[in-house]
Amino acid sequence: GILFDFQVTHLKLVGTDSFRLAEKTINETNFSSTFQRGFKVIIPFKTMQEVLRTLVKGEVSIFIDPNQILFSAGDGSSSGGKDDLQIISRLIDGNYPDYDPIIPKTFETEITVEREHLVNAVKLVSTFSGIVNDIRVKLGDGNKVLEFYSVSQSLGENKYLVPVKVKGKYCEVSFNWRYLMDGLKNFNSQDLFFGINGNSRAALL
Repeated sequence: GILFDFQVTHLKLVGTDSFRLAEKTINETNFSSTFQRGFKVIIPFKTMQEVLRTLVKGEVSIFIDPNQILFSAGDGSSSGGKDDLQIISRLIDGNYPDYDPIIPKTFETEITVEREHLVNAVKLVSTFSGIVNDIRVKLGDGNKVLEFYSVSQSLGENKYLVPVKVKGKYCEVSFNWRYLMDGLKNFNSQDLFFGINGNSRAALL
């Protein structure tokens, strides 16, 4: 399920598949609410997929009780106008895993990079990745570029260099390129922060 963490001044949505974790924070300037205190509920993943598929334009009203959640693309009234679209779902019982400790707060290597360069690098080297979709990422040329590298026994190898700004130590890590690309698709900013803590601990975009 998706964690819906409402804290009056902000709203967090959190999802994970045990390999990746995504957290989106929406500030109070982007929503209005009648709730006077914070709460957390877990929304079924399939419900959120349906909401994203059908409620694609304009404002969405959300109504919550202890057991159910209602998404409405209308004005929230009970008039049942023909333009109203509503999705109602049961909530998932229980507590969401305590995910915050696994999000790194400090990094051995801090990289600032243009998002478009990063996307192009992952796209190009992914065509030469192996069955497990792995690509290697390392710093090169005196920590001025980020090198993306992949190799396939049948296709050969490919390397792509991306200019970056770096703070911290040298790094060489491997990623599943599909996971990396899924993350990159969700950013709109020109520059990205890429925090890395070696090859065995979580990285952060």
